[in-house]
Amino acid sequence: MTPNDLAVVHIQSDTHPRANNGNPLAPSQDRNDTHRTGVGSNPLAVIHTQSDIQHTHNNGNNFPLPNQSGADTQARTIGEWEPFSFDDIRMYSETLDDIEDVRMALENRIRALEDECTGAAALPTDIYVMLLGDVAAEKLLSVGGMRVVGEDGERKKNPAYDSITKDAKGGIWGNENYVIKQLERAMENHPLGPWIMSPAQKGLGLKQAGRLLGVIEDPYIRAPVYGEDGEVLEPARPRRGPGELWAYCGAHTVPGEHGGNVAPRHQKGVQSNWNDKARMRLYTIAMSCMKQRKGNPLRDVYDRGRKKYANAVHENECRNRSRINPNGCGTREHPEWGEVGSPWRLGHQHAAALRLVYKEVLKGLYNEAKRLHQTSPPTTARPIPIVLPSEG
Repeated sequence: MTPNDLAVVHIQSDTHPRANNGNPLAPSQDRNDTHRTGVGSNPLAVIHTQSDIQHTHNNGNNFPLPNQSGADTQARTIGEWEPFSFDDIRMYSETLDDIEDVRMALENRIRALEDECTGAAALPTDIYVMLLGDVAAEKLLSVGGMRVVGEDGERKKNPAYDSITKDAKGGIWGNENYVIKQLERAMENHPLGPWIMSPAQKGLGLKQAGRLLGVIEDPYIRAPVYGEDGEVLEPARPRRGPGELWAYCGAHTVPGEHGGNVAPRHQKGVQSNWNDKARMRLYTIAMSCMKQRKGNPLRDVYDRGRKKYANAVHENECRNRSRINPNGCGTREHPEWGEVGSPWRLGHQHAAALRLVYKEVLKGLYNEAKRLHQTSPPTTARPIPIVLPSEG
């Protein structure tokens, strides 16, 4: 069997099933034509002339095929390794990022104005309507705005604010709540959805898992690498293991200056090889897992990490210069806290335990995606009906 016994001329649109010991496909065909072949035969499916998409198996080498015309796009993969579709999840995730940026900027401005003007009554109502819509804005103003005076006389966040924004159907908050629901529905319909919603993964959540997968996409299959003109430079392939996914998300370690391993960090003049957004999403997920009740598998990973690092000492000078929280090493103020041989402070132990949760989450996603790829072909998530939000 040769890899080049495809028909040259095609007419109309037809489908030819071909057995494992298949014979050359019928000649005299044109336009759109789909051919299917078994595991042991060459060649595989082709769609010739006009818009042309081809897939090949490990034992095939049908790129490029001769005698083709029109716009010819070759989607080149290795064997059956075709990534799961994350198009809708990525769209909702990126849209949510944009809406959050706008919403947080407006909230910061309103907080500053309320503190400067000593209350919400001095501000125009429209600015609250922009943020929350008419109904929710009226509720917020009835309880004093975003900032209220506490018992100590200091202005602080209004305790009712979170519950009001959660139900908002108008303004920026309404749009954000709508996109969150769409993202969660997309995750429910995705092949990975049932695993994420299982009790053993409590703490991931459809929203945060969707935002993570919107960045990394298929945990098991590395997506194809395309050139500037759209050609496939590297076809899709299975990742070498969870470690490759850890490295992509910045959950790996690198050798320290004085031995041991340390978390990677950005360095001036050095190109980083991990995705900062993925690491940020993992941090949010790990913090959520840490807050679950004891007995939760991911919470147990964190607890084991705290025990593991309880007596850890610095093998290298600690790079935590600024004390973000009172328990951080904060070597800028206390250089002795980060010296080689000094014990890790509680904040350092906490961060290291969270990184173990990063790895456990990614390993779980990798293993589940691998199982799905090996038991069922990749499919696009079921279409999700779009329902426009209405303020009630």
